[in-house]
Amino acid sequence: YLPYDLILLKLWKKRKLSCFDWTEPWEIVYNMLSPRQREKLKHYESEIMKKSDVVFAASEALYEAAAKLNANSVLLPNAVSGDFLLKIKAPADEPVELKNIPRPILGHIAAISDWIDFELLHMLLNKFPQSSFVSIGAVRSYLDMSQFKKYKNAFFLGPKIYEKMPDYIRHFSAGLVLYKPDIIKISDATKVYDYLGAGLPVISYETKSMFLGRYILFAKTREEYLRNIERALAEPPALRAERAAAAANNTWDNRAATAAASISSHLWEKK
Repeated sequence: YLPYDLILLKLWKKRKLSCFDWTEPWEIVYNMLSPRQREKLKHYESEIMKKSDVVFAASEALYEAAAKLNANSVLLPNAVSGDFLLKIKAPADEPVELKNIPRPILGHIAAISDWIDFELLHMLLNKFPQSSFVSIGAVRSYLDMSQFKKYKNAFFLGPKIYEKMPDYIRHFSAGLVLYKPDIIKISDATKVYDYLGAGLPVISYETKSMFLGRYILFAKTREEYLRNIERALAEPPALRAERAAAAANNTWDNRAATAAASISSHLWEKK
């Protein structure tokens, strides 16, 4: 899973099959490392892909890069939990934290880190004062969040267990992906599948890496992003069913079946 797992290939030489699950551009994830350490990490990443029997890549961009290093690369995007889809349709009490938050809610599911476009966040908080921005996810300790205290429509609720996520998302009017363009261009954000599973309109910076991109309102600029929020808030409810149906065809059970088929095929070839 991690580039540092390269050591496992050296230790387990009698293995039947090795698979590397490439879910993140790790040199970006670990941007706190020194340039030399990040370069070494990137080297490990390349080596583990070359030496693995199969590489599963979580986004189109990662798949294209992996295929150049290993012919046995498989596109295995993120997905939504079947349990999530069941819970999002079932009646449930509204979380206490949401009861006094004005609607509509612009929902955000992700950690607040330096991957976020904070300038865009300031712009949308000013542009939509009658809407509430609700973020669910940890806030990285190195960030100065006092800059958002002046906004009465910003609510940072902290992390929640995944099993409770449907109780919050069902009250969103739109799902936001606030990753900066250089981050989102190589990512297939897991939260998108949860948003779509709830039927929500999703707004993101433009990327070719999202597997269900045809259901997303993409923006090239911050101004276009804000216009897409307006579109999302004004759309007819009928569009929700189409998005939910698309998510239902992209569950983790589907992904497990794809991975199992690939693994079985390679094990058979090794006999």
